[in-house]
Amino acid sequence: MVSPDFNNPTSIALDSTLTTNYCELELSNAKYAWRVTASNDFSELTSSTSSFEVSVPTNDLSEITPVILAPANAAQFQPGSVVFWWEEIPEAESYDLLIMSPSFDNPVSVIYDESLEDTKVELDLAEGSYEWSLKAINSSSESQEVRSTLTVAP
Repeated sequence: MVSPDFNNPTSIALDSTLTTNYCELELSNAKYAWRVTASNDFSELTSSTSSFEVSVPTNDLSEITPVILAPANAAQFQPGSVVFWWEEIPEAESYDLLIMSPSFDNPVSVIYDESLEDTKVELDLAEGSYEWSLKAINSSSESQEVRSTLTVAP
């Protein structure tokens, strides 16, 4: 068994003589090709080549950046309700939403700092400038942080 194929092998996963009709291997995520050669004292017969791909999902969020659906960056609103909404990340167990006023560089107050299981929250915001951040979290990692700004003015 080789990876990714017999024409361009970059690694050999198995090259053994077996006395059984099966074997068990732990394989990493990759494409593999395999073939069997059956032999006895009188002849040898090689099967055609077959291939497969191992693709086990990973829960690593470290290279993922959440996608904000609303509000748009630098959006302006009337005082009242603002909906914060982002795309679901299947590997995430929760999302950390942090809203500062007026900004992370000049923090005067923490408006909201919660861990949420949903991908949408509606909050009442008073007049002012805000910067907010979002990151996805699971038991083994967290995503890249995404930041955005908004203004609430009459």
